[in-house]
Amino acid sequence: MTLGLILAVLGVAISIYYGRKQGRPQPSRRPKIAVRVTNNIPVYDLPGGRQELGDHFVAVEAVNTGEQAITITGWGIELPDGRGVFVTRPPNWATRLPHELRPGAAPARLLIPADDLRRINQDDNIAFDDMRPYIDLADGTNVYADRPVPLA
Repeated sequence: MTLGLILAVLGVAISIYYGRKQGRPQPSRRPKIAVRVTNNIPVYDLPGGRQELGDHFVAVEAVNTGEQAITITGWGIELPDGRGVFVTRPPNWATRLPHELRPGAAPARLLIPADDLRRINQDDNIAFDDMRPYIDLADGTNVYADRPVPLA
């Protein structure tokens, strides 16, 4: 009888322990990525201390704010008619894809020439506010930028 009572009390204590452990909020296993879009104009240092502005780009930057690494497999600019704009030959200083983005690491920087987006704006009459930058993650998720293309 004493053994049965001890086992019963032990069983209740174990159930309470595991019940509380399961009731605790668990960290999210979903990736947490912040995507922002900015204008980007590189500045080149020249001999003699001079500087020269480079071409104008729109930069889509992704930062991992979560707790686990995630791989960026693609990116683009979504147009309102469902088409997408993609860069097949990025500048050599853009982040190469696929790219593993670790928590706390430097942002992935993806670039498209601003002139390409201006051409779409003029030729197809698509407003910059209707151009939505996004990134594709290896888990199949698309994450959109914090705002549309910042051109006027």
